[in-house]
Amino acid sequence: MVDADGVTVLIDYFSAWGIAEPAEIDLDLDNPDPVMGALATKIRDQIVRPMIRAAGGAPTTRIEILVGDALYDGLISHPEVRETYLNQIAAQELRNQAPFESFTYGGATWTNYRGSDDNSEIAINTDKGVAFPRGVPGMFQHVMGPGETFDLINRLGKRVYPLLVSDRDRNAWVQPEIYAYPLMLNTRPDLLLKVKRT
Repeated sequence: MVDADGVTVLIDYFSAWGIAEPAEIDLDLDNPDPVMGALATKIRDQIVRPMIRAAGGAPTTRIEILVGDALYDGLISHPEVRETYLNQIAAQELRNQAPFESFTYGGATWTNYRGSDDNSEIAINTDKGVAFPRGVPGMFQHVMGPGETFDLINRLGKRVYPLLVSDRDRNAWVQPEIYAYPLMLNTRPDLLLKVKRT
């Protein structure tokens, strides 16, 4: 987990839970393998199968991969991907693929991640991506922290903390305020895989 600056690491979940961070997977899109099917095999063998097995093989598990702009463009223009879609109805979808859309290839759904409008505050590096399984019970949790006043110390967190700030001078108005302290927690960081374009 990083701080608001996006750089400073507050908690390294891998070291906190004593697990090794999986190595980044290089798709090597700039050097297409002449053997047709090599990219799909790499995706299945290095991403899809290991992730489904590690997730417990739940039948509802689907692999999603959020990718940056250059990685996405490299995938949809890759000769193997284009050859796979050739002479199929889906070829029109790939040919007319707009930015920030999704397509399925190699057993995974690839999505061009949009992020924030400035593509820097909330973003994925243009040459990188993050793969994760969907359908793993309890993997992603919405955890609420306790409020920050003394009377709330050492208590379970609530979804919201409403507060009325009153006019102490005239007793003529109140200012409603609502506070929340959410944390989106991944309880299985070992199931997150990083991919890169080259």
